[in-house]
Amino acid sequence: MKCKKQKDRRDHDVQNKVIKRIKNGTVNKIMDEFGVPRGTGEEGGGEKCGCGMDKAFPMWTPYGVLALTLAIRLYHVSCKANWWILHPDEIFQSVEVAFSEVYGYGFRPYEYLPPPTNVTSPAEEQEMENGMYSLRSFLYPRIFMVAFGIARWIGIGEKPFLIGKIFHAAVTSLLPVSVYRFVRQTHGCHCLSSIACVAVASSLHLTILGTHTLVNSFLSPVFFFAMSLLSPALVHTNDIKPIDRRAGGEIVGGQSVKHDASCKTGKGVVYSDNIQCHNNANMESKTELPVSTGKVEYYLKHLLCGFMLGVVCYIRIDMCITLALISMSLVLTFSTVRDAFSCFEEISASGVGLLFALTLGGYEDHSRYGLWFLSPIQWLKFNFITDLSATLYGLQSPWMYVEEIFLEGSFIAVLYFVSAFVLIFNIVKKEEKLAIDLQLTLSMVLSSGALFLVYSRVGHKEVRFLHDFIVLQIIVVSSAGHLILHRLGPIFNKRTSFIIYAILSCHVINTLYQFPNHSTETRKKWAYKSNTISADLNACIDFVSSREDVRGVLIDGSIYATGGFSLLRKDIPILIRIHHEYHEYGKKSIALRNRHGLEHSSQLRVVSRLTDFVDISNVLYLKKILLERNEYNYLVVKNADVEKYSVLGYEREYSVGHFTVLARDVSKKEQLELLKLGNDMPVGSNSTVLEYEGSWLFTSGVYTKAIERLERALEIDDSRIRPFQLLGLSYIRSNRWAEAEGTERRCFERHGEKACLQPQQRVVLRTGKTGHTNIE
Repeated sequence: MKCKKQKDRRDHDVQNKVIKRIKNGTVNKIMDEFGVPRGTGEEGGGEKCGCGMDKAFPMWTPYGVLALTLAIRLYHVSCKANWWILHPDEIFQSVEVAFSEVYGYGFRPYEYLPPPTNVTSPAEEQEMENGMYSLRSFLYPRIFMVAFGIARWIGIGEKPFLIGKIFHAAVTSLLPVSVYRFVRQTHGCHCLSSIACVAVASSLHLTILGTHTLVNSFLSPVFFFAMSLLSPALVHTNDIKPIDRRAGGEIVGGQSVKHDASCKTGKGVVYSDNIQCHNNANMESKTELPVSTGKVEYYLKHLLCGFMLGVVCYIRIDMCITLALISMSLVLTFSTVRDAFSCFEEISASGVGLLFALTLGGYEDHSRYGLWFLSPIQWLKFNFITDLSATLYGLQSPWMYVEEIFLEGSFIAVLYFVSAFVLIFNIVKKEEKLAIDLQLTLSMVLSSGALFLVYSRVGHKEVRFLHDFIVLQIIVVSSAGHLILHRLGPIFNKRTSFIIYAILSCHVINTLYQFPNHSTETRKKWAYKSNTISADLNACIDFVSSREDVRGVLIDGSIYATGGFSLLRKDIPILIRIHHEYHEYGKKSIALRNRHGLEHSSQLRVVSRLTDFVDISNVLYLKKILLERNEYNYLVVKNADVEKYSVLGYEREYSVGHFTVLARDVSKKEQLELLKLGNDMPVGSNSTVLEYEGSWLFTSGVYTKAIERLERALEIDDSRIRPFQLLGLSYIRSNRWAEAEGTERRCFERHGEKACLQPQQRVVLRTGKTGHTNIE
């Protein structure tokens, strides 16, 4: 009896030691100690993968890929030559918004404006009618605000633009590890997970998107990491079963534990991918297992998982579609409906975390916009329900996605073709040993295919919208390769490893060959509006930001090709190009909402709230501005235009690529002479251009300058009726009723009362066509 008690005590000591070591992650050593075959699941256990390539990649592969990816991307984004703009959203929906919150000035896009409360211009009326407000949650910029705050606290916050790019690149570099974890949890094979990890890290699209501060690439690592926590409860195979608490299941150290007398091993413990079985003899002992701690860890993990998924889905509500499709496709792997429903008991804590995150997002909307859950509702209306994004930004065919993703190059096209052939071949063969792998692979095909169809239905299409679809496709292609390994591995033995390395090497080389480098031609396909010289423009703006005497700057480049105020770092007037016009952004009050209610800010700039408007053909007025207003002492212009501005007193300061920085430093006497010269110059000499400018200024609510431009247009040529109408409305909006009546009288005398009361064609430059508009 005494020997039996001593034996039982030793057994329990060993058992408690095992559970403790499971929590510490030393699973493989435990497997060796108990003579159990070491598997490929992340928690250890189970049988070896049928591909036989579990040793093709070292266990540190995902972390080695992470280190290499992080080093390459940080170096890439730190080089000014790579500061070209893929899409304006990478600045004006992330870095610039966070910058304006932290530093108090900068551009604020309409997506982050509160609902209009006092509409004062036709532009604001149009935004209100189209629902162009409160489309984004501030949760995303807040993440960058934390990064900026930390950078300022440790004394490296001088370049927010660069800090934002570095922070984003660091986060997106985690995607290969997140994908590794996700594939490891769903498929259970280290080799397959490593292949997917390397393929994701070396993907051309994912690398380009990951080095530009876009929300799609930022959220993807978080999403797949959260899915790696959730997926064990969603995946069901012959070896991985969901916990059944009604059958005596418990949670030990985050693992499923089932008390079963049929579990027989020499030490009383059997390990599989997700199940530990303890024999009843040991469980009857008075020594208690520390199951409470394991339950807490388990539920905290799922609570964190749900919270991350909730934040991701609230920032981009369309991520709910991706989450639902992947979850549903994985649940379909369950053999019975009862098993499928049992998995939802496992993820109840995730639901709590999800609700908490959604509540947090709703509160942020209430604080910023005055209404709970406004941003996801507005986004769905704008992009899906009304599909207004297609009207404003263009309608594309679904074939565009096929060309950009599947036909990116010959090598990628061949990979997709071979993968499709392999999947079809295995579906037809129906081999039992490959049934589980094939089932999981087909679940990824199902979810990614449905995702592709959903986004193809949306009118406006961009490759960045399919970021997570590309990740799923890489997993599918990797899984197809894994199915090939099952068949060819035993034939080629050790040579199979070299085949894997060769294919991955070709993938890396293909990406390096197609990746946009310092050559402008290689960027043409990727750069916004094919603007291949935006890196030179941003390098010049960065130079201007380093000068202490800057009072104002004219930038002869598109605002959508710049890093905004996060790069300029000066709260100064700015005159910058948008398409074929210069827009001036000075101090103009806009209404914002915070936790204390509405407030007005004159330091934030909104693209539609300009303070002046100049067509590029009106060189006369542009020179007048530069002569009269001494604050514009710095210019960023193209090299070909340097001489044109030199006659105004500007001298070359800096030059890079296609752009040059000019500066002007004049004495007070010279300043007075320039001012007198500017005062003597008219606002323009072409009545059509002046009418065009006056129309834009009226729409933007800049009525004083609109009146100036329209009066000059009528002075040159009063043959058109529309300038009279715009001028009269501008006087009315300015509460100058006498001048409005006088303008109406002049129109009646020149064109007759009936004609003056009819809507007139508006001027549209550079197309040779005119459109119709109603004057209200």
